[in-house]
Amino acid sequence: EYGGESQTAMALWSVLIVAAALGCVVGALPLAEVIYTAVFLDSASQGSLHRWWSTHLPTIPGNLSRVYGEHMTIEFRPPRAHVARLDLGRRVSLEGFLWASDNRSCEGIQVHSWEVRSLNNFSHVTLSTGPGTSPVCTNQLLAEAHRHDHRVESGQIEPALQLGGCVDTFPRSGLCEEEVQA
Repeated sequence: EYGGESQTAMALWSVLIVAAALGCVVGALPLAEVIYTAVFLDSASQGSLHRWWSTHLPTIPGNLSRVYGEHMTIEFRPPRAHVARLDLGRRVSLEGFLWASDNRSCEGIQVHSWEVRSLNNFSHVTLSTGPGTSPVCTNQLLAEAHRHDHRVESGQIEPALQLGGCVDTFPRSGLCEEEVQA
């Protein structure tokens, strides 16, 4: 007993307080509203990605209709516990090592990070999509590139494209120094 309450009750009370704090908000954002978690590229990295694409792949559009190139998804519709475990606001590095395009509906690069893991089969940054195509298309695009599907052009990025970004939620939590529009 401690002050009239058992140690078990005190421990349970402490767990409930922490769980309530983590379960209610991340920054100013209620966890229930998190659509996805991601590494949001800083503006210099976004510029580097678009410049690399237009310089090294001048015959492949890079702007099919809707241009992205701003994040690598960590997890879509993450459970509260997954968001609570992320180090939101942390700066991390990504390396772009493979590009792919079907020249009509989807373009992107496959990336790797030693610091954070995407739950996608192929961690990536979607560069652009055609009309009516969702940016999730890059998952399928990269699967086809790895199977050497003749409908997809792809190649190595050598040397690897060095990118940087910040781990955050969408909608954005405000914990990253440089907010990136998504």
